[in-house]
Amino acid sequence: MTSGLAQVTVVAGMPTRQGRHPGNVMPGATTAFVKLLREQGFEVDFAVLKEDREYVDLNSAEIWLPVLLFAAGPVWDATIQSLIGAIKSFFAGRRVEADEEFEFPAGTLHVKCAFEEVGGSRREFDAHGPAAEVVKSLREFGKID
Repeated sequence: MTSGLAQVTVVAGMPTRQGRHPGNVMPGATTAFVKLLREQGFEVDFAVLKEDREYVDLNSAEIWLPVLLFAAGPVWDATIQSLIGAIKSFFAGRRVEADEEFEFPAGTLHVKCAFEEVGGSRREFDAHGPAAEVVKSLREFGKID
C-alpha cells in the first residue's frame, strides 16, 4: 500500500461491553464504514466470507462500528488520524478530515479495534460512550509514548 496506512481486517463481532456475539454477526453499519475506511486509504479485508456474514441492525440512537484488526503500518499517527476521519465522515455523511472541526450528534458510539505490530505485540482500543469522547480517547490512544 503506498499510503503507509495499516491493512485492516473486519472481524466478526459487535463492539459491546457484553463481549462477542455468536457466529459471524457484524453491525449493520459495516458496509458503509468499510467504504469510508477505503476512502481514507486503507486496504480492507473481511475475516468472514461474504455469504457467511450476518449483519445486525440495532434500532437505537447508538452506533456500533465493525470490530477492526489493524496490521500496524509504518505510520502509526496517520493510521489513527485516518480512522478518526472515517468515524467523523460516518457521522457527517460526507468526507471529513480528522483535524476538521466537527460537532458529533448526541448518542453513544461503540468502537473496538486492535493494532498488531510485526513483532507480535498488540494494542487494543475499546470505548463506548458519547461519540466526541470516544474520538477524543482514540486520539489520546494514538499518541506514541
